[in-house]
Amino acid sequence: MGQLKYTTTSKVCVKKARYKKNKKGKYVLKKGKKILISKAVYKNQKKTHKIPFFALQESINEPNDSTSHSVDFGSPITDHIKEGDQTISLSGLFRDGHSKEFKTARDQYTKLKALKNKGTVFQWRGRIKRSSFIITNLTRSYEKLAPGKIEAQVELKHIRRVKLIWKSKKKKNSGKKQSSGGKNGAAVYVTVKKGNTYQGWALKYGTSLKQLRAWNKWKDNAIPVGKRARVK
Repeated sequence: MGQLKYTTTSKVCVKKARYKKNKKGKYVLKKGKKILISKAVYKNQKKTHKIPFFALQESINEPNDSTSHSVDFGSPITDHIKEGDQTISLSGLFRDGHSKEFKTARDQYTKLKALKNKGTVFQWRGRIKRSSFIITNLTRSYEKLAPGKIEAQVELKHIRRVKLIWKSKKKKNSGKKQSSGGKNGAAVYVTVKKGNTYQGWALKYGTSLKQLRAWNKWKDNAIPVGKRARVK
């Protein structure tokens, strides 16, 4: 049996609000309102949920994307190969009585369908163990089975998640207008190659993602190869 795991975050009260009381134990009022001594304190609490799935078949696809252009002799091949998106295919059953949170097979299937539509990120823990996947396809079979069982196929796709940290440096301004760009304030342009992304240019040239998108007007997943792009 495998498990599809996901995490939720909720606010939990760790310290209740306190109000001022008199000797008789009654609340002291000011203009008809209780006098607040200390405020309530909340913190984010993470909780992991598990949906059981009896996978009869598990397979993983790990492709590579390579350039369709000619490669010069002596040029590193690794510069022209990019790791593709991993996909996992599962085929099996949801069954009653194997989860305290989702007791029936119907509950398990319905919850997974709702999470798929929200784009929830999952971990799969079966014979294959992987993290950071979303469900791209959920197929239910209506073959006659014993009560309390639902046959289904699940397709998962790996999601790359990055965190960019920008450090701003304060520069003294002498009163003159400073233009952003390359040497002598000139704009820098490059010819778009296959595999170029806004994030890659941001890391290489130090320009913010917002500025790159404003200059070039292309969607992140539709940057045209061969066009000129402003990067600084």
